[in-house]
Amino acid sequence: MALVMPRVESTVYDGTNGQVLASEWLEDATLVSDDGETLVIDTSGWPDPVRREIPRGSFVLRHYGRIFKEALEPEEYAKRWAEVPDPAP
Repeated sequence: MALVMPRVESTVYDGTNGQVLASEWLEDATLVSDDGETLVIDTSGWPDPVRREIPRGSFVLRHYGRIFKEALEPEEYAKRWAEVPDPAP
């Protein structure tokens, strides 16, 4: 029997990459504002979009391709997630 897990990917909002995160890295996000300290995006939700405020230095996680999962401060990210290398093609 094989152990399988859904793929979840992460990157850090560094204060300069908010536009890329909202427009390229996440497919369900709309950029609201980015002042270099806090990235504000709207993500898909029902019945209305959900507003997310992501402080600089936070990890942004996506799943199911490019769908926003959550944003975590570094300490919480380290407690809850373990990074593994990409499998060989």
